[in-house]
Amino acid sequence: MEKFLTIRGLVQEKLMKSKDFKIILFTQIVGLICSGILNFAMALHILDLTGSATIFSTIVSISFIPTIIIGPIGGILADRLPKKLLLMIADTVKACLIVILAITLFLGIETVVLIGIILTVMITFTTIYIPIVASIVPSIVDRKDLVKANSLTQGVKSLSRFMAPALGGLLFGIIGIYYLIAGVAILYVISAITNFFLTLPKTDKGFDGGIFKAIKNDLRLGFTYILKTNPKIFELAFILGIIAMTFFSILTVALPFVGRVVLEVTEVQFGIAQAATGISALFGAIVAGHKKIRPFIMAKYVNHWTFISALFSLPIGASMLPGLGLSAEVRFFTFTVGLFFTMAVFSIFNIIKLATIQRNAPADMVGKATALALAITAFPVPIMQRIIGELLDMVGQSYLGLAILFFAITLFVFGVGIFKVFLKMFANKA
Repeated sequence: MEKFLTIRGLVQEKLMKSKDFKIILFTQIVGLICSGILNFAMALHILDLTGSATIFSTIVSISFIPTIIIGPIGGILADRLPKKLLLMIADTVKACLIVILAITLFLGIETVVLIGIILTVMITFTTIYIPIVASIVPSIVDRKDLVKANSLTQGVKSLSRFMAPALGGLLFGIIGIYYLIAGVAILYVISAITNFFLTLPKTDKGFDGGIFKAIKNDLRLGFTYILKTNPKIFELAFILGIIAMTFFSILTVALPFVGRVVLEVTEVQFGIAQAATGISALFGAIVAGHKKIRPFIMAKYVNHWTFISALFSLPIGASMLPGLGLSAEVRFFTFTVGLFFTMAVFSIFNIIKLATIQRNAPADMVGKATALALAITAFPVPIMQRIIGELLDMVGQSYLGLAILFFAITLFVFGVGIFKVFLKMFANKA
């Protein structure tokens, strides 16, 4: 209860009473509920169809590629074109894609390839959406309140991610996947309409000299900024990318495979686990917004959070240890608890990254810097997802094999933190 009162207190502050900020939060809730329900339903659908972690991880990893390629372009669009129009277009296109998916499901002509294509295009427009929102926040929130605003945004995202799989797990068994997907399309339409009421500062620079030339110049400026002007952003994104490739692979590939194929939990149990990992970001946002923790939400403390995340991931491997006499439900619960705290820390990483960019980047660089940082962070994720998928199929339902795999991931993250410590020591001596 205290956690939710903390969020309520943030909402009641002056900065949170902005109409535009409320609309941004609302559309994020709707968008993330739609995305969460879609991902939940498609994960069950694909795994039930194939039972293969390799096929599933291939689709998931391909859908991450737009984050790397399209992300920087989304940042350029956010800095050059009307943000309100971009938000409305993104939600409208996603609604149309979900309608197409719903029709193919009703007609029974959907294929794994078609689902993969639609998910990839959906991720593309979501990737464009992220830097747009990131560039809007500094224009409607005071600089001194950026950490609070980002904490609240992360908290709202978490509530949405909690609600989506919980609703998905409940509705999947009641109305089936067909009507579930149709409902998602309707929610996206509502989100697009809501964006119409935004009133944002004018930032329409256009593309003087041609769109391709402008994109080329902006990419050059963006990379110059994060590599030379403010290399701390590149270093932060790079470290988070190494950490993200491990934990996101567990979240997006290992959790569905372990739950549905290895432990054979029900749709409701799987939905609860997905909901828990969603609300973990809320927990992380509340922690980040606490007055005693807030001073540590800075780039210089990333290494401390790295060790904490590795420590919290230990229950993931422990849940798979053989010879403990644990039921499938207890194993899955322990796995989910470890993933909950791990992803809570990762939400703190994201808050640090956004706050660092928004504090230091000029207004016309926020979108580009955010998108490039996101692309750098996401770059190794699809590679690791594919590797994890193959490794999971190799070890199959061997508890010992799964335990070794997950403990190896924990050890790797510890190694990243130790390596960073040595680099800092050598840098100080130099």
